[in-house]
Amino acid sequence: LGTLVATLVAEVVVGAVGLVQLRCSDTSQWPLGQLWCDCDVSWPNGVTTPTEVWMITLRQGVTRTGAPG
Repeated sequence: LGTLVATLVAEVVVGAVGLVQLRCSDTSQWPLGQLWCDCDVSWPNGVTTPTEVWMITLRQGVTRTGAPG
């Protein structure tokens, strides 16, 4: 924990209150395995609150292109 891998772009999902889609244009340099994520939500009143932390698993050839290895 504690090493920033990427800053993701958050986009509101139209018609789905409270949902956002997170995007990153290139994950080729991300480490394989378990990554822990969280978001800081900035509200119109200037208050920023963190989300709960969640885990994703980065797998070769699924969430990252290239030959397994």
